[in-house]
Amino acid sequence: MSQVSRCSPYSLIEVDDALSLALSEASHRELIQVQSKEAFGFVAAENIYAKSPFPPFKASLKDGYAVRHPLSPGKKQLVGTVITGRSKELPQVNSEQAAYITTGAPLPPGADSVIPVEWTAESGDPGFVMISRGTHVSGQEVRQIGSDIPEGELIISDGSHIGVTECALLINCGVERVQVYKRPKVAVFSTGNELVEIGNSLSFGEIYDANRPLVIAALRKMDIEIVDLGIVRDDEVHVREAFERALKLADIIITSGGVSMGSHDYVKKVLERLGKVHFGRVRMKPGKPLTFATVESENSSKRFVVGLPGNPVSCYVCFYLLVVPLIRKLSGYSKPHLPIIEAELLDPIRLDPERPEYHRSILQWNFERHIYQAKSTGDQSSSRLLSATKANALLILPSENKTLERGTLVPAILLECDK
Repeated sequence: MSQVSRCSPYSLIEVDDALSLALSEASHRELIQVQSKEAFGFVAAENIYAKSPFPPFKASLKDGYAVRHPLSPGKKQLVGTVITGRSKELPQVNSEQAAYITTGAPLPPGADSVIPVEWTAESGDPGFVMISRGTHVSGQEVRQIGSDIPEGELIISDGSHIGVTECALLINCGVERVQVYKRPKVAVFSTGNELVEIGNSLSFGEIYDANRPLVIAALRKMDIEIVDLGIVRDDEVHVREAFERALKLADIIITSGGVSMGSHDYVKKVLERLGKVHFGRVRMKPGKPLTFATVESENSSKRFVVGLPGNPVSCYVCFYLLVVPLIRKLSGYSKPHLPIIEAELLDPIRLDPERPEYHRSILQWNFERHIYQAKSTGDQSSSRLLSATKANALLILPSENKTLERGTLVPAILLECDK
């Protein structure tokens, strides 16, 4: 029979200290070059400037007639047609002439304004157009060169997330390739003799492994490359072999289970031999056994290991509190932490006198009072995954021996954050 330890060798540290320690270890970030059209989801690793102005030519804002200011109403000679993307040779326009032009097409030489088509009429002569209203100012209905974005303007800052519109902006401004932070590759495995893959029948005392799919789904949402190493038995040799394999394949290794004080919890023991365990207990509820370690790989690059607790909700909460900021830091985000806002409680909540709690809640906006309000998801037991299914925030509740009444304002971590 294995001897059970009654006292943890790891000091109990505060959440903020644990997060600061982990992020301070993630200082080195690899840079890569990608095409602008493939840059979505990356973080810029440099200040990016417009290589060309946009628009790159004077362009019509309306379908109408390109003319030269000043222009008085009357019949004007048609000297040509300018169609967006089609016209290679542009007609010359003087003050008594006009050229039909479509929206977005370049102004022909001599023209400086556009008369919208609704200000014109047929003249009865196919070579002319009747202008019913003249130009008021030079440049009327014309987008000037660089009016949207001048050449050389800063368009994306170092450390900024490149989203949908940023990709389009890069291409608009003639930027073909950009330097970005390489996203880390993440290996995931669960530990536990009781765990079974879904699709297999359960024997007495067994449960399906839900934590690994939970973590993998959350990583996919972050567009992270994943190495799924499956379920590892609660055996020191198997756990070590899983880590050795993961260290060759990924930058970050995330495990679930095996970090408590049971006689068959081997994750911390193996990590102590492979590298350095920076912390193994955090003063928080749920998630007290949360573990963070670093290991030097064969090529001397640093690997990061996060040992998540085995209880499903503890796994879920710790993923958002530590794993998400760690990935964001390694991915180049200048602000890796998830945003925190203030919310008003819609339910009274009894506090834990020993540990601060990260309470699952549903945030909603009160349009009449212009305030976020937080509805508890109910029973917050660390095994009750139902408390997290609709949650979009974690309420940060202090450790005190009292009840927070309805209407109390508390900080809330937003879980749904793309940037």
